[in-house]
Amino acid sequence: MSLPTQPSETAELARQATELHLQGRLAEAIECYRQLLRATPEHPRLHYNLGVAPYQLGNHPAAITAYNDALRLRPAYPEAW
Repeated sequence: MSLPTQPSETAELARQATELHLQGRLAEAIECYRQLLRATPEHPRLHYNLGVAPYQLGNHPAAITAYNDALRLRPAYPEAW
């Protein structure tokens, strides 16, 4: 899948990531979050979401990295703490 270039493509990919996450299709959701972050790297919520999915898979180092990226962008982000 190519990087989203239009706001509508970004919104659709974000919707898809959320839907996959809610369905428990975490590996696919992670890939969507990564694609979104390549297009919008300064988005703390996406970093946070990218942390939740690996945490749920038991990949705590990847989760911590993503949470720290969210905190770098928004130091007072309560969910990331």
